[in-house]
Amino acid sequence: PLELGIDARTSGTTATVVLVLPGQRLLAAHVGDSRAVLGVRPRNTSTGVCAPTPWRLRPLTRDHRPDMPDERARIEAAGSQVVQVGQPPNATTRVFCAAQTWPAINMSRSLGDLHAHTQGLTSTPEVSPLMGPLWDAAAEEAVLVMGSDGLWDVMEMEDVFDMVGTTIAQGLDPAASLAREAYTSWMRRGLQGSYSDDITVVVKFL
Repeated sequence: PLELGIDARTSGTTATVVLVLPGQRLLAAHVGDSRAVLGVRPRNTSTGVCAPTPWRLRPLTRDHRPDMPDERARIEAAGSQVVQVGQPPNATTRVFCAAQTWPAINMSRSLGDLHAHTQGLTSTPEVSPLMGPLWDAAAEEAVLVMGSDGLWDVMEMEDVFDMVGTTIAQGLDPAASLAREAYTSWMRRGLQGSYSDDITVVVKFL
């Protein structure tokens, strides 16, 4: 609301929800480019502690980006364009139309961002029921990591889960450690004004 200093025409957010259901099942629903990933690896059956084996990773969501074929089709049907801005590794695809007076957005779905919703964006969530069991609770450990693109744009999924395993073994907070590492990675890019994207991280051991 404007009385709170927030203009929903040019402000918005992503939303990612994962329900943990009985029988090692999950249901994910999301809007935008905040990603949820499930990591599973064997336990050390002799001690009940996780063995240092590689994680088996499964993305539970897909990033809603304008250059995805189905998302692009909806945007172009609304009369807008999908354009690339910047140079790798900082290049992004954004939604644009002629005479646009608001910032070009780099997502294809969001909550808020009402100007962009006239350009083909939608707030309709993508719902993904994942029938289980997705892991063996007796023999495997499962970890859910949910993060904004400020995490996933600068860290590979494998590196994220390796840090989760390392930090938890050291008695540290894995979510805080990931946020600090992501911020450090943004600073290494040397972008104008020491720019960093928003960084939100949730780590949940299942």
